[in-house]
Amino acid sequence: FQMARVLVLLALTLLLRLSHSADVTVNITNGYIIGNSTTNPATNVSYNAFLGIPYGRIPGRFQVAVFPDNWPNARQAKADGPACPQPGMAFSEDCLFMNV
Repeated sequence: FQMARVLVLLALTLLLRLSHSADVTVNITNGYIIGNSTTNPATNVSYNAFLGIPYGRIPGRFQVAVFPDNWPNARQAKADGPACPQPGMAFSEDCLFMNV
């Protein structure tokens, strides 16, 4: 049953990724980010998606997070950032990313 749920989720994700998309660039506080302008094939609703945008950084292990540094070039925001620590999953301690 668990595997079926994972397969359905993967299929839906793939379907959304394969739908028509075009690059869209916006300027935020830290610099430019490049995301996708996509149409959901199930609802025919268009939206802009920006994935893996850093909202903080950790200067050192077990230290308080701070604002991320600015980036000099446009940053690709088309893929999720690393997952935070979870039991039984691959992860990174540097996981302060969000999707918009």
